[in-house]
Parts: sequence; structure tokens; C-alpha cells
Amino acid sequence: MLRLASLLPRSLLSRVMLLYVAALVLLVSLGFGAFLTYEIRSTLDDAEVGSQAMSALLAPAVSESAVIGDYDTIKRTLDRAIAHPLFERAAFIDLKGSRIEVARQDHPTPTPPQWLVDRVNAELDTINTPIVVGGRDYGITRLHVWGERIAADIWSVMRLGLGLALFGLMAGAALVWWPLRQWLGQLARIQTFSAQLSQGDALIQPVSSGEAPLEFQRTFEVFNQVAASLQAKRAQAAVTLASIAEGVAAVNRSGEVVLANPVLGELLQQPSQALLGQPVAALLPELADGLQNPGEDGWHGRRFERGEQVLEASLTVVRGEQGEAAGVVLVLRDISSQQALEDQLRSELSARAHAMQTMSELLGSAGAPADARQVNAVEALSRQVGDLVVRLRQQADQLRAIFNLSPDGFISFDAERRVQYVSPACALLTALGDRQVLGQDEAGL
Repeated sequence: MLRLASLLPRSLLSRVMLLYVAALVLLVSLGFGAFLTYEIRSTLDDAEVGSQAMSALLAPAVSESAVIGDYDTIKRTLDRAIAHPLFERAAFIDLKGSRIEVARQDHPTPTPPQWLVDRVNAELDTINTPIVVGGRDYGITRLHVWGERIAADIWSVMRLGLGLALFGLMAGAALVWWPLRQWLGQLARIQTFSAQLSQGDALIQPVSSGEAPLEFQRTFEVFNQVAASLQAKRAQAAVTLASIAEGVAAVNRSGEVVLANPVLGELLQQPSQALLGQPVAALLPELADGLQNPGEDGWHGRRFERGEQVLEASLTVVRGEQGEAAGVVLVLRDISSQQALEDQLRSELSARAHAMQTMSELLGSAGAPADARQVNAVEALSRQVGDLVVRLRQQADQLRAIFNLSPDGFISFDAERRVQYVSPACALLTALGDRQVLGQDEAGL
């Protein structure tokens, strides 16, 4: 069944035409077969009746000549008999076994196929008529029906009927194909509708009753209603996405962008409208592996450098009603400043660790007699530690100001995995005060 379905044409117009032509061929074949059977039977019956009548007319003429033994007259009578197109051969056989036989030498046109000639000859019998005068038997006349001529007549009718049948098939297919093409051709509007829908501006122009059937008109109306609803939802989503401070993209199952906010366009240095329909793997080749295998729930916090920017990406899988993956949502944020601060903090901590190690070495040798170099080193170390404390305080004030002004919520944990810091934005987003959160472990949070 599947193999048969794979052989069918792909387009609806071709399938409808194939169904129509197949039904037309079946009906015409049945009609042609019935007509041909009737024509053969009728022709054979007429030939049989005609031969019987001709034999009855021939018997008196032969009888007169047979009584007086005029065999020349019998031969001429038989010659006139086979002049009729119904007979091929005629013969007279007397009681002594003498035989007078005549046969025609021409052939009918058109020449019928041999299988048809054999079929006709099998259906026809030789006409034998006894010659009896005054109760005395003088012999028998024998007429052979011209089967080849009857087959030629049937063959002419068959060819004419077959030609008319083929003409009817082609004319019927042509007459049906033209309006079907006009009506089913309206389905091409759906392809244009699909392309417009992906660009956010979809509308199928209404069609008149002469251009498409009523079902198509209603289908197009439903499509327009669905498109209007989708466009309204898309507009609402666009307004929502535009208010988000991070770059957000909705990606379909094919990996193409279907929605993108202006922030994402700024991060990728392209207009957000130009991102629609483009593969995400081509826009962000750094995330190609993660996009191909996002996992069950996606992933978060992947950082990568893009020119002078440091970007952080998160991916969330969107599930359909049956739990299947319907697409993903990609979130992209610029963390260049945060990365710079983290790098600076690491550098400061490394310098602090180095300074503490140097101080420990100097204090360890405090019991030894001091010399001028050690005194100078201690003074330099004291100044370095003082400067480091000042920079750390400034950096702490700077980070605190950034976290206080950032719209993102931040929570930091200490070495014991308990909440140590909560930014004001996080308290606003969660509606939890600092006293409720500070000191909580992960489970309590």
C-alpha cells in the first residue's frame, strides 16, 4: 500500500486528474467492450441469417440444372453466388462424388488481425443444402461464409469505436483539466501565505465564486482569521520582547529565528527584522554544538567572546502539547563590563595573595637582625597593602553600585553555600526582604 502511494503524483491537481482519467478509462473500456460484444454478435447473426436465405434462393436454380445434368450452368450459378460479399467459396457435390467448386481470389480491406478472423470462423458454420427433386436426391450445395470479410467489417467498427473512445478520453481530460487548474491553482496562494506569515504580513486576498469553489473561499477566510490572530499575538510578543533588556530569540524546530527583539539585533549588529528566517547556527556559530544538542531542558550561562564583547547565552527548550520539542528560546546578554570586573577582581585577589605571602615571609624572618633592605621592603609592603585595601574598598563600592542599579537580580553565596548578598532588583523581583533571604542555604532559598 505504501509502495503504491509512493507512485502517486505529488500535486493535488495531478492526483485529481489521475483519478478522473482512471475512472473515465474504466467506464469507456466497459462501454467499448459491451458495444464490441454486441457488434460482433449482431454481425455474426446477420451473416448466418443472410447465408441461410442465400442458400435457400440458390437451391432451386441448382436443382433445375442438376436434373438435366447441366454442370456448366451449375458452375455459373455458383460463380454468381460467391459474387455476393457474404461468401468465400461455393460447391456442388453430386451423388457420384463429382465436385464443382468456385472460390473468390480477392481479399477485403482493411486487413483484419488473424485472431479476429479465427474467432469469426469459429462462430460461423458451413451452409449445406440438399438438392432434392421429385423425391430424388441429386446432391448437395455447400456455401462457405467469408469469415475474413466479416472480420474486416468488425475490425473497421472496432477501429472507429476505439478512435472515438480515445478522442473522448482526451477531450474529457482536457475539458476537466482546465477548470481544475483554475480552481486548484488557487491553492498556490497558501504557499505565498506561508512565506508572508513568516515575515509577519500575511493575508490571502478574497476570491470570487468563479475563481474558486466555495470550500476554498471558506478555507481562505479561516486562514485570514488565523493569520490575524497570530499577527496580534506576534505584535504583543514583540512589544513584550522590546521591553526586555536582554537579547531574546524564538527559534522553530528547523533552527530558524521566528521572533527577535531589538536588543538581540544590537548584540548581533543587525536589524532585528533581518534576523527573521535566518538559521541561529549561522548567526552564532560559537553556539552551534549547543543548538544541535540542547538536552532535555537546555543550558544556561555559556560565555563566549564576539569581537570586543563578551556575551553570555542561555537556551530553554519549548515543549508542545504532546511533550515534543516545538522549538527553543535563546537569551543573549552582554556581560563585557561584568567580565572585566571579574577579571580585575581576580587580578586584585592574586596581587593580594602575593602580598600576603611576601608579608608572611618577612614576618617569619622578623627575629633575625634587621638590615636596611628588610626595613625598606617592610615599608614598601605596608604601602602596597594600604593601597590594596583602598582599591578593594573602591572596587567593593563600585560592584555594590552596579548591583544596586542593575535590573537583573543577583544573589551571592559564601563558602558554606549560604546567602551572603541580595541585590535590590532581586528583592523587588521575588518580593522577599533581605532578612528572609540572608543566611538561607540553597534548599531554604
